[in-house]
Amino acid sequence: MFPRIGKILFLILCSALGFQAHGQDFLIKPASALGAHGLLQLLISDRKYFRADTDEVLQTAAERTVSEFTGGIQITPEAFRCELDVAGRKFPLMSDENRVAMRRVGLDKQILLVRLDTATVHEIYPGALVHHTESLPPNTVESVVKLQKETKLKLHFEADENIEGQRCKKYRLVVKSPNIAEDGIVWMRPDKKGLPVKLQYGTNDRRITMTFRNISTEAPPPELFTVPTNSVPKKNRKEMISAANEAWLQKEIDKVKARESQ
Repeated sequence: MFPRIGKILFLILCSALGFQAHGQDFLIKPASALGAHGLLQLLISDRKYFRADTDEVLQTAAERTVSEFTGGIQITPEAFRCELDVAGRKFPLMSDENRVAMRRVGLDKQILLVRLDTATVHEIYPGALVHHTESLPPNTVESVVKLQKETKLKLHFEADENIEGQRCKKYRLVVKSPNIAEDGIVWMRPDKKGLPVKLQYGTNDRRITMTFRNISTEAPPPELFTVPTNSVPKKNRKEMISAANEAWLQKEIDKVKARESQ
């Protein structure tokens, strides 16, 4: 029913959900990764479904690694699901103490669920059983439709290369629309009908590289695009973090009481 989610949608989400471009809040994916996701959407626009485990590396122009993280993506005509191992991410601003604390309270896994059919965005922490829902700004879907119609993507073959033992064709990407002029590099496997196995996208000062594993174009289970029924809604991220910490503290208190009653 709906087209693939275009880059404009992610830029809207960046603003609506408080995404930070330099990753100073370690619960949030760097905003510079959004362009790479936008390019991926355009590359698979002729397919109904796309799923893959992902390895993402964000680097500066001097090739200094800013962060590395693993996760997964699921794309359907009506929705987009992005999973992120927050605590497992290699990130200079995150201490080992923070990683331990996040895992302890259940904030180590994050899911961003975008639904065009319901015009909503859900930020979910399944380990803490909390989530926050935002409505997309008015006319978002219409803007996505318009952008998809206006955007042109060109692939320029550069070379045959091996990527992690896979024979691939390397292409230079050029993306143009009334408000966007970008480029990147994509590696595709001919035996996988042109599905991307690696994507590199960058600005003047930052570059993100996404590698895709366990790729599938089968329809994903519908429940992956719904909020878990036992997840508790919260007004914002601050409330989610507070609830996660309070739940962990209560469990620790209950453990002490149980030991004392023995």
